[in-house]
Amino acid sequence: MFEPDAAGVTQVVPSPNHRLRRDGERLEFVIVHGTWMAGDDEALARLRDPEIQVSCHYYITREGRVIQLVPEALVAYHAGKSQAVNSEGVMVDGLNGWSLGIEVANCGPFVNLPPDIDSEGLFGWATFEPYTEAQYAALKALVEDIVARHPGISRERVLGHHEVSLGRKSDPGLHFDWGWWR
Repeated sequence: MFEPDAAGVTQVVPSPNHRLRRDGERLEFVIVHGTWMAGDDEALARLRDPEIQVSCHYYITREGRVIQLVPEALVAYHAGKSQAVNSEGVMVDGLNGWSLGIEVANCGPFVNLPPDIDSEGLFGWATFEPYTEAQYAALKALVEDIVARHPGISRERVLGHHEVSLGRKSDPGLHFDWGWWR
């Protein structure tokens, strides 16, 4: 167990899926994700499964509760194959070591289907699950807290998973309203 890093955390649910930050890696990004899963229990179980090796720093429930899974000082496995330009103008491959990951509970276009990047376009977004106002409020408070504590993370480096994993990921989705931040 560990103490939460952010003021709004309501629960700590540790994930074993993390590592130490490597030399040269520093926090410069926040990556926002949509879980593409129907329930919190299933999503949290996946984010804690040592065989799957996926995790995040924070998880926001549909009700707006903030759960921390990995301390900010450690690297969570959330961004996968990803890249973005860092503060020095250098393209960084593999953003896990450079970012904090926030999963926002949402099944996206997969209301009754398992997520699959190849099938996202087939089902369309007409049946998407909307994000809740409670989630946007919690996300805004959490990201403001993170940016205030980590001067290396600028407002412009709060990005969606789709922006750093082009053609590979679509979360947090076309229905995600960036108006809460941008």
